[in-house]
Amino acid sequence: MSTKIHEGAKLEGVTTIVEALSFIEDIRNQVTEILFEESATEIKTLACLITDLYSVGIDMFQPDETERKPLLAATLRYMTSDRNEGTEYSIAIGAVDKHVLTIP
Repeated sequence: MSTKIHEGAKLEGVTTIVEALSFIEDIRNQVTEILFEESATEIKTLACLITDLYSVGIDMFQPDETERKPLLAATLRYMTSDRNEGTEYSIAIGAVDKHVLTIP
């Protein structure tokens, strides 16, 4: 027999599953925007690194990258990397005595 300990949260002001689902839909756009901003920051950082290294004689371009455009190269590398995988999240929701509890 095993015991799993999960960290959960109580949604303040939310008393039903319907309200919880509405709350989750309301924050979905905010979370998506944060993830897009983090992705853009990673791409811009990589493009700056490619540019800086190229300016001191270190060629970070791949042989198949015929266009020497750092932002394009960084974007394509990001899109084909494993970092893009696994960005789906699940949340378990339960209602107990007019309290809604969640476990990510």
